[in-house]
Amino acid sequence: MKGSGGRARLRLPRSIAVLRHRDYALVQGGAAISNLGTWMQYVGIGWALRGLTSWEFALGLSFVAQFGPSLILAPGAGVLADHFDRRRIVIVATSAQAIPPIAIGWFITQHRLTIGWLLGLAALGGIAQAVSMPAASAIVPRLVPPDETHQAVTFGTAAVNITRVGGPAIGGAAIHLWGLDWAFYLNAISFGAVVVAWAIVRPAGTRATPAEREARGTLREGIAYARTHHLVRHLLVLNMVIGGFMFHAPLMPAFARDVLGGDSWTYSLLTSATGVGAVLGAFMAGELRADRQRWIAVIGAALLCPMSLLAFAASTRVPFSVVALVGFGVGYFLFLATSQSMLILATPDEFRGRVMGLFGMSSVGAVPFAGLAGGALAGLIGPRAAVVAAALCVLLYAARVAIGERGTGAGLSESEQALVH
Repeated sequence: MKGSGGRARLRLPRSIAVLRHRDYALVQGGAAISNLGTWMQYVGIGWALRGLTSWEFALGLSFVAQFGPSLILAPGAGVLADHFDRRRIVIVATSAQAIPPIAIGWFITQHRLTIGWLLGLAALGGIAQAVSMPAASAIVPRLVPPDETHQAVTFGTAAVNITRVGGPAIGGAAIHLWGLDWAFYLNAISFGAVVVAWAIVRPAGTRATPAEREARGTLREGIAYARTHHLVRHLLVLNMVIGGFMFHAPLMPAFARDVLGGDSWTYSLLTSATGVGAVLGAFMAGELRADRQRWIAVIGAALLCPMSLLAFAASTRVPFSVVALVGFGVGYFLFLATSQSMLILATPDEFRGRVMGLFGMSSVGAVPFAGLAGGALAGLIGPRAAVVAAALCVLLYAARVAIGERGTGAGLSESEQALVH
C-alpha cells in the first residue's frame, strides 16, 4: 500500500489489525493475562508431579486430569452454548476455574500435596474449562465483522501462544524465587482478568430466544450435521488424530530431565520453544484468504508436525531440541488456527456451539489419549521411541488425507465452498 508522496506504508498483519474492534480487544486482553497464568500452572503441575514420582505414566495421568473432561463434556457444553447466553456461560465457568489452583497452592504450602489431590483438583479445573470452551469459540463472530472472523480466530490462537513463550518462563521464575505454590496462586488470580473483560463487553446475539433454543435441537442433530458435511467431518477427524498422538507433550518433563539432563529451566525452555513456533504459525494463518490456500496450509502443517517431532525425538542436545519444537509449533498452530476458523466460517450460528464442542472434544479431548498412551508406551520403550511411534502414525494419516483429497477442490462440495468466505 502507498501513501502520499508515493512512500510505502507498512501494513499491520491482518491478525493484529482485528484488535481495532473494542470488544474483541478487551476479551483478548483478559485472555492474555489468564493464559499467562495457565502456562505457569502447566509448568507447575508437571514439575510438582515429577517431584512426587518418576513414573512416566503418572505424567500421562496429569494430562488426563486436565484435558479429559473435554473429551466427555465438550459436546454437551456445545449444546449449552447453542441454547443459552454464551457470554454468561464463559463468566461462570471461568470463575469456577480459579478454585482448583488455589486449593493446589494451599496443599503445596502446607506440604500436604499428594498425587491424588493434584490430579483430582486438576480435573475439576478441566471440567470448568470444558464448559467454557465451546461458548467462547462460538461467540467470536459476534465480536468482529463477518469478513474478519478468520483473522479473529487466528489472532486468538496466536495470543495463547505469545503467552506460552513468556508464561512458562515466568512460571519457572516464580517457582525458583517464591516456591512451587505461587505458580498456582498466580494462575488463580489471572482468571479475574477474563471475568472483568466479559463483564464489560455486551456482544449482540449471544443469547438464543426460547423459539431459537427449541429450533436448535439436540447434540445428536449437531453430530448429524458434522457427519454430513465433508469439510467439517474431515477437519474434526484430522484434529483428533494429531491431538491424540502428541506423545511428546506429557513426556516433556522426562525429556528435560532424563534425555537432555536439564532442570526446571530446561523444561520451561522446551515449552516456550513450541510457543515461539506457535506464534509464527498462527500469524501465518491470519494471512490466508482463499479457501484453497487454507486447505493447503492445513495439509502442509499436518505433515510438518510429525516431521518436527521425529527430529525432536532424535535430538540429545537442548539447542537442536528447541529448534525442532519451534518447527512443531509452527506446524501445529498453523493447522489448529486455520482448521478452527474454517469450521466456524462453514457452520451456521445455530450449530456453531455444538460444532465447537466437537472441535474441543477432537482436539483438547484427544490430549488425554496422548497422555495415557504416551506415558504407557514410554514406560515400555522409553520416551524417545514413544514419540517416534506417534509421529509416524500422524505422518501416515496426514499423507493419506493429502493424497485422497488431491484434486478434489480441497475436499469441498460447491455448496460447502460457498459457506467458507
